[in-house]
Amino acid sequence: MLAYVPSTEQSSSLLPAPQNVTILSTNMKHFLLWSPVSVPGEAVKYSVEFQGEYERNYTNDTWIPIGKCTGISVTQCDITEDVSATVPYNLRVRAALGTQASHWASLDSFFNRITTSLTPPTLTVSAAGYHLLVELEHLGPAFEFWIYYWRKDQKDKVYCKMVRNSSMTIHLEKMEPSAEYCIRAQTYVEAINRSSNFSEVQCVKAEGKSNTGLDGALYSTILLMNSAEFIPVWLPFLKLVPKCGSHLRGQKLCSLSLSQSKNIQKFTENAGAGGHLNSIIPDICDPLIAI
Repeated sequence: MLAYVPSTEQSSSLLPAPQNVTILSTNMKHFLLWSPVSVPGEAVKYSVEFQGEYERNYTNDTWIPIGKCTGISVTQCDITEDVSATVPYNLRVRAALGTQASHWASLDSFFNRITTSLTPPTLTVSAAGYHLLVELEHLGPAFEFWIYYWRKDQKDKVYCKMVRNSSMTIHLEKMEPSAEYCIRAQTYVEAINRSSNFSEVQCVKAEGKSNTGLDGALYSTILLMNSAEFIPVWLPFLKLVPKCGSHLRGQKLCSLSLSQSKNIQKFTENAGAGGHLNSIIPDICDPLIAI
């Protein structure tokens, strides 16, 4: 924190410029942060401006004020909507107190949203009767979720499913009695062509014997819950064949052939390094279409 004592001889002296100007960017949410300028007994205000590739190259290095971050008292600014293209941006901030203002303080280097930190998705996996269910955290419309699941004793056959709407419980499969199923997932952002690391594997076990009443009631509940989105929740009951098979209204499910066991073993045991999803998926499963 910078402390500033107004001069009695030079009332027009500059305030110190904010320091430690940095970007915090996680899951496509971007914030500009800086250290406060302290003036005893006074409330210093801050203003933020940005400059994209277009402003640098075609409008004589002009800067664009961020309206919601003009004359603010906090030392951070949500710039997510302002850096909406995948190009290098510069950002700057200055302090003001009455008629006095500091010099502008800029980032040490340009920011590109492609460098955002993508975290593994948070999953809640459950077995309700014989139904394998998963709930995903909601990260916004830019995110796709790639969900992989398999019977624990059948690692040579991995199913995959891609969804964009993470605000509902997703039905993955009708489970075999007493069988244990495992799930892991990762996010993908098409705008920057990057994926997160894989989530930790979570496994759940199905019931050991049939409970027709609970099973049927649960299935009806899931069907009703998803009807507003026109999602064919009955599709997982279809027989899955190697490569992407039956689909309806934009949903596909895939199972993997035995010839892909090398990739499956790598995925089920060692995956989690993250990187570009598109470099992984073609070797595991045909491209999926979103729900």
